[in-house]
Amino acid sequence: QEGEAFIKSFDYQGIVKKGTFILFQPNDKFEISPNLNKNYNEYQIVFNGEIPNRWIQNTKLFQTSYPVSIDSDTVVKDFNKLVKISKNSENSIQPLLASTLISNLTRYYFLSETSLYETTLGEDPFLKIKNYFIENLYEQFNIEDICDSMNMNYYQLRNYFLNVTGMSPYQYLLDMKINKAKELLETTNYQIKEISYKLAFDSQYYFSRLFKKKTGYTPSQWKNKNNKI
Repeated sequence: QEGEAFIKSFDYQGIVKKGTFILFQPNDKFEISPNLNKNYNEYQIVFNGEIPNRWIQNTKLFQTSYPVSIDSDTVVKDFNKLVKISKNSENSIQPLLASTLISNLTRYYFLSETSLYETTLGEDPFLKIKNYFIENLYEQFNIEDICDSMNMNYYQLRNYFLNVTGMSPYQYLLDMKINKAKELLETTNYQIKEISYKLAFDSQYYFSRLFKKKTGYTPSQWKNKNNKI
């Protein structure tokens, strides 16, 4: 409503200010720390029952790995209406409150459907992360640098990657490194230890073991196999 606060949950943290709409899933635990230098009013609405349970199961709005956060002047107007209704002592308050909330959530759903990830990252997050991996393919994996670059925390990044690719960011990057190693083995005269070093593996032993696990061949076998073709 006014002022601002810092909000933190297991996999999300950020600033809540006037016009911010954040949607947590049921049973999510979170902490709110108001900025004591500014006036702050907070309103929370609990929505439970058959309809929200269906939405949780079937809509992306409730299936994100982090809370939906939408900055909009309409949020303030909507919540003012909901607060006004909630203070009414008439018997019709619950149906009226529920119908108003459903209308608001429906609008937020369509808004988030087109802008949720763009709002967070400014572009397709998967392509941005993949391009980051390509640019840093010869560097050691540093999750903090990746999160900073993507403006995401670790849990957001990991859960998003699991949803899109079925694997963690680290495993996805390892696959990219192994594919690059196959290319180098096929097209260059680099020794195996040189390729291992170039791709920033901890050791040649680890690289060779991982390569065989991923391809079914040792690096030497792969190189010899492709040289015969």
